[in-house]
Amino acid sequence: MAGRRGGTLFVLAAALLGWLVRRARRIGLNRRHVLPFAMYGAAIAAVLVGGTLGALVGSRVVDDPATWLESRRAHLTLNVLGWASLTIAGTLVTFLPTVLRIRMPVWHGSATGALLVAGVGAIALGLGLDVRPVAVAGGVAYAAGALGLAWMAVKAIRMPRAWPVPVAAKHLICALGWFVVGALLAPWELADGLAGFRRPFLAIFVCGWVLQTLLGAWQYLLPMARPGHPEERRTWLAAIEAGATPQVVALNAGVALLALAGSGVLPMAAARAGAVLGLAGGLVALAKAWAFPALGRVPALSRGHTGTWGA
Repeated sequence: MAGRRGGTLFVLAAALLGWLVRRARRIGLNRRHVLPFAMYGAAIAAVLVGGTLGALVGSRVVDDPATWLESRRAHLTLNVLGWASLTIAGTLVTFLPTVLRIRMPVWHGSATGALLVAGVGAIALGLGLDVRPVAVAGGVAYAAGALGLAWMAVKAIRMPRAWPVPVAAKHLICALGWFVVGALLAPWELADGLAGFRRPFLAIFVCGWVLQTLLGAWQYLLPMARPGHPEERRTWLAAIEAGATPQVVALNAGVALLALAGSGVLPMAAARAGAVLGLAGGLVALAKAWAFPALGRVPALSRGHTGTWGA
């Protein structure tokens, strides 16, 4: 009963979020960026369906073991590949160029968005109904959409820039790389019945993609959201750049070791090493994201990276 009530409240909250996004779109002054709003809408639709399935699975309304497993797989797909990934993909369209301080590149965003949305829908439908060809076809479409998003990032990186790539953008680009890796692996794993894909799935999509995107975004958004003079903000952002390369390398090396150990390529001892590395890189990023006012008061930290966040 508690699981059913919690699931119902979660779905109602997601529906309220959908109404807020629709209202923001209707009254917003800038309506040029249609793709992010479309992706947000698709993400909310995914979490509404996925949350409903989660409530059914968690409350044990579905008692048949095979149906329970299929519903659970569809629930995870809609939440991770739908709700979380579509939201991030829609945000990166404008956020990555903002962090790089460049103009938005021209690319086929509508086709990319359509492939991602159709792909996650087909994967969830195929897994939920246990129709493997539908799930595989969805995986192929989803992988094509991930490659389209990566092409946007490549074009953004290749555009002329006046400043080096900041740590926030490095995390976003690495996270997108893991998203592409996971999306390209998905059709093969779906064709194989997802045998043994749970651990690599968690490492690639949850740690490498979702969590790393959040950490990278916080490196930029938290200092920018804090009231202060522009020069003070530049000091905060410059201080966050301290130790950027070891931080990014540790986090992504940890994800790689976790994914390889989870898939059986490396022994489980590598998973423990990966957990230590990933946790270390993530904690450093998290600490800098929240302690940037104090870091900005250390001249040695901010002066060493003024070339990245100069005026």
